[in-house]
Amino acid sequence: MYVCICNAVTERAIHEAARRGIATLDALAQSTGCGAGCGSCRDLAGMVLEEAVERQQERMPTAA
Repeated sequence: MYVCICNAVTERAIHEAARRGIATLDALAQSTGCGAGCGSCRDLAGMVLEEAVERQQERMPTAA
């Protein structure tokens, strides 16, 4: 699904950005352009990014 129409950023692209370590909307905008245009996607992009970051944290092994 497209999250940012202005810059053609998909939900998948946001999840890929999170895998690369992107964790903030500003970093996402700088990396993908998502939210850097009209800004109407920022709320949705923030929710998708938050979910993606949480998934990445769940996958990381915990130190024993």
